[in-house]
Amino acid sequence: MHCFSGDADVARRCLDRGAWLSFAGTVTFKNAQPLRDALALAPQDGCWWRPMRRT
Repeated sequence: MHCFSGDADVARRCLDRGAWLSFAGTVTFKNAQPLRDALALAPQDGCWWRPMRRT
């Protein structure tokens, strides 16, 4: 699910069904604790986009 914005309950139901979750910058907002709780449930596979270096 691209740019997941649900809470931990919705995240658990999605993960139980085999969904992959991605999170956007909204996870850093002060009022986004439910979203951070959902993020804590998601497995981290190490596939992170890294910024490209400009030379």
